[in-house]
Amino acid sequence: MSFFVTPDPSPHTVAAPQKPAPATTFLDILYNFRGYLEANGGRIGEPFANTPPPRIAVIGAGPAGLLAAYQLVQLGASVKVFEASGKYAGRVDSFRPFPEHDPKVIFELGAMRVPPSEQLYNYYHDKFGGQAPTPFPDPGVVNTQIIYQNMPYWQPAGGAPPKIFDRVTKDWNAFAGQKAFCNLATWLGNGEPKDYTRVRTLWQQMISSGYPLVNNWPPPTNPLTGWNQISFFAGLRQQFPLWTESELSLFGSLGLGSGGFGPLYPVNFAEIVRLLPNGLESEQKFYTQGLKWVFDQMVNTPVGPNNIKLIDVIAFNKEATEVKSMIGGTVLVTANKSTEEYDAAIVATTNRSMQVDMEITIDDPQRGDVLTTEQDTAIRKLHLMNSSKLCVATTTKFWKDSTTIPQNIQTDGLCRGLYGLDYEGTDKGVVIVTYTWGDDSTKYIAIKDPVQRLDVLLSSLDAHSQEFVEALREHLIPSSIKMVDWQDEKNYYGAFKLNYPGQDVLNQSVYYQFIESRNGIFLAGDSIGWSAGWIECALQTAMNAAAAAAKYVGGTLFSGNPTEQDPKQYDYGQ
Repeated sequence: MSFFVTPDPSPHTVAAPQKPAPATTFLDILYNFRGYLEANGGRIGEPFANTPPPRIAVIGAGPAGLLAAYQLVQLGASVKVFEASGKYAGRVDSFRPFPEHDPKVIFELGAMRVPPSEQLYNYYHDKFGGQAPTPFPDPGVVNTQIIYQNMPYWQPAGGAPPKIFDRVTKDWNAFAGQKAFCNLATWLGNGEPKDYTRVRTLWQQMISSGYPLVNNWPPPTNPLTGWNQISFFAGLRQQFPLWTESELSLFGSLGLGSGGFGPLYPVNFAEIVRLLPNGLESEQKFYTQGLKWVFDQMVNTPVGPNNIKLIDVIAFNKEATEVKSMIGGTVLVTANKSTEEYDAAIVATTNRSMQVDMEITIDDPQRGDVLTTEQDTAIRKLHLMNSSKLCVATTTKFWKDSTTIPQNIQTDGLCRGLYGLDYEGTDKGVVIVTYTWGDDSTKYIAIKDPVQRLDVLLSSLDAHSQEFVEALREHLIPSSIKMVDWQDEKNYYGAFKLNYPGQDVLNQSVYYQFIESRNGIFLAGDSIGWSAGWIECALQTAMNAAAAAAKYVGGTLFSGNPTEQDPKQYDYGQ
């Protein structure tokens, strides 16, 4: 998920003495996961002394489930991963349309780009010896065509957005480039305790009462409101009161030329603001081995005292439908109508799967409550965004043959975000014909035939992108067409979490569930983290759950481990 291009300097920007280092952690967490691993040989604790070793179930073989299992197997635990489907890595879905004769061609159906601040992902990418990434072909990074209200605009690679975006670009960059955000980014990059204290103070002010910003907006007579209590749209109104309906429409349709924000207007303003100092919108990288490559290595590398491969402990096509704690402290997991007993369990699915597939929020006197009332409410109510993609392969990377054919197209029509991808080691091109979210993703969900959907999308581009459309149709490999609607995928029911106003307090309750749980059941997954839409969110919660599970079954963790995070460091309101 990505919404912004890197802001250009503006007269309001207060430049740091030097470019800040990538964030060592995120605003709402203030815990350095990568630093902990680097200080402790990549492990969360000491190998288990138990004989026999503790038995721990992990439900879900997505990024969170895999890392949690990897960490526990490293310590010698007997782990079983229940996976409802026949594949691992979840929404890190690097699909290969030609696995036998051209495996270099990859469709990233889920996550598709990673910034340097995704510290855990990059830690494992480096650990396993991954290839150095290259810049992702985001809007403005490569030749880009923008279509707004049936008018085409051109943005050359490295150039400024078209003049129609001058007002919103200048104002947004003034907002994003002010000293407060520069300070937050610098402090997060420094990663020192004193810097985290500064971050905590400033971010608390922003989420509690807003922050007086550029050009004295809003005026003193308009009291500021905490950013996590108002919508993105209300936040824009607050920060940019001189914007007309025209600017709001332009920003809602195409942002700064990098993609439309309209479907995100209902989410809370803090959800968007926190992306900036967290570095999640800066220097997006393209991993030509496929983002799933890290997890391929993770499941196929022998680890732990018994040299276990995770691939050998994943039970595929085993859908867990119930998890419950027992009086003696053990946990029962039911999958495919068979029940097994474990010393602890980690549930690493989407919040909607927790509710729909496992009924984890239903109180049952026979099994006891799995979660607190507030955590139940969070699982039920935290907003999961829709998202869709359609990808195709082409016989050539045709956009490289002409300076008038864009590699990226952004529109306010059906085809919202289009990307041409240049994978190394193959002559074929990959085109993500559309990547969209929210209501724009829902518009064509009833078109289940990929060929028909592709035709509808390309027809919507014909009037202003005829040269691109003709070239794509000429070089299209028809057998390659692949699409996904994550809200329509069983066991997912959505793509990524974005909190509505007032939901941060619910997010807080489930993020810290791993500390508060006393029944041997621990939650993980990007739906309960603070940066959903990025792989890092899943990995952070995996570290939390693995540490808590290891501690619960008698393991010894190192000093400064994830269970020492402070669940009350912020007040998100009621």
